[in-house]
Amino acid sequence: MGLAAFDWLKRTPEVRVRARSEESVSDLLARRKYARAIELLRAQFQAGNRSPELRLQYADALVGAGRSEEAVPVLMGVADELATAAPARAAEALRRIERVEPGREDVAMRLASLGQCP
Repeated sequence: MGLAAFDWLKRTPEVRVRARSEESVSDLLARRKYARAIELLRAQFQAGNRSPELRLQYADALVGAGRSEEAVPVLMGVADELATAAPARAAEALRRIERVEPGREDVAMRLASLGQCP
């Protein structure tokens, strides 16, 4: 057996990411397993998934873990990205910021620019 047979050892982190991703992030969030959800979401992000859905789930996990100060920039980035293509979804991200940090004028202004009430 040649050394090529052991190439799978080099891919172990990828295998772990796939095996862990069998756990549903939605289920983890529902069960309030925020630390585990954050871990899985970071792994997906590092694997190249930069979707707004993934980042919204990441922000939800951060808020659930009591780390809303880290979630706000994530939510703001999603809102900025979706502002022209999907203004309703951008407004949803901004409303999430409003829930964790009420009274932010920048959020109110962005909601108004999207035609939404704060």
